[in-house]
Amino acid sequence: MADSDNRNNLYNIRVLAADRPLRVPKNIQSSRKQLCSIFSVFKVVVAFGLILLLSYTLYFSDNLRHAIGIRPYFIRLYLVNDSSDITKRPEHLLRTVSVNPVLLLRNETNAASTSNKTSSRNSTARTVPSRSQKLSTRSPMLLKNSTSGSKARVNTTSTPRPPTPQPYDQNADPLPSFENIRNLKQHLRMHCRTCAFVSSSGQVLNRHAGPHIDSHECVFRTNTAPVKRYERDVGRRTTVRVTNFHAIRTIEGLIRSAHIDKVVVWGPDVVLGPGKPVLKVAQNLARKFPKTEFYKFSSKAMVDVDVEFKKETGMDRRGSKTDLSTGWFALTLMRQVCDSTTIFGMVYDGYCATRNASVPDVPYHYYGKSALECSMYTGKGGKTKHKFVQEKTIFGRWGKNYNFTFVHPEWPPIQR
Repeated sequence: MADSDNRNNLYNIRVLAADRPLRVPKNIQSSRKQLCSIFSVFKVVVAFGLILLLSYTLYFSDNLRHAIGIRPYFIRLYLVNDSSDITKRPEHLLRTVSVNPVLLLRNETNAASTSNKTSSRNSTARTVPSRSQKLSTRSPMLLKNSTSGSKARVNTTSTPRPPTPQPYDQNADPLPSFENIRNLKQHLRMHCRTCAFVSSSGQVLNRHAGPHIDSHECVFRTNTAPVKRYERDVGRRTTVRVTNFHAIRTIEGLIRSAHIDKVVVWGPDVVLGPGKPVLKVAQNLARKFPKTEFYKFSSKAMVDVDVEFKKETGMDRRGSKTDLSTGWFALTLMRQVCDSTTIFGMVYDGYCATRNASVPDVPYHYYGKSALECSMYTGKGGKTKHKFVQEKTIFGRWGKNYNFTFVHPEWPPIQR
């Protein structure tokens, strides 16, 4: 009797289970929906990526485009005749004009073109330049029609690069005033026909003198004045960078960012003598950058500088507690190296006194944050041991004997 009751109860449970639908917990249902949505998004992303990949392949594969007849959207069209250099040497066009791609079409005006239609098609040049052949600036469409006979013209708004200057002489007579950092018995050998000295003054800003500066055989800069981001105004090349014994510690980044042929550091023997810390810093830099030559003013040269200062001013430099600027040492070097020198961004001794009040003063340095230039020269911009105005007077006298030309701003005529 008990067994029959158990069988009946089991039957009733099975019937009830069959009548009622199986319910899935809500958390399982939500997770399934999330998986489905994620999978749908993944399919869309994959499909979009495949479309982009196919589009990229079709556009940049010249052979494939040619095989299936696809034409890119941007085309430069050139109409040329049989005698055109472009038809004979399309690679010459790619070196001079930035185009992607190029389609050269033959434009015939005589009746003979009909019979030579097949050969005309074969001679049509259609080329896509490589990435290394592309220039940074776009050139406008170039058209040449055989009926007009006019020559091809390329109009561009970019500033043309100056001609590459001739290499300077590195086998000139040695200059004993400048000793090699790695071997003090070796001396600087250098001679330049034309030199450019780029001042660190804010006067060089917005002058657009970069191409003019780079056209000189040798370009001199001082301390840590940067080139990057200021190329339009200060040029790109650096032949010699003259630094003081403080700046030599922070010059490594400038050498890494752009090649410098030579670095010349000045300082007293107490910091640049044998075994002194600044000399060790310079020697470490010379080992890090073997392609850059490092020199220093010799002990005798530093004494000669003080003697010349006393000769020019009648004062003892140390007794008057005067510090010479790096510009003084740079021009001292250039007087021995350069046949002619153009100095960019240096004002004459009476500039600040005669400057029109409506003309705004410029920063003392064209980079970073600094006081105004005339404030520094008059002593209002902070304490300094430099006698800037007096140095400018001396530089003017040097210009009479060493062929100096001052620009941006121009100096009053120097009686040579």
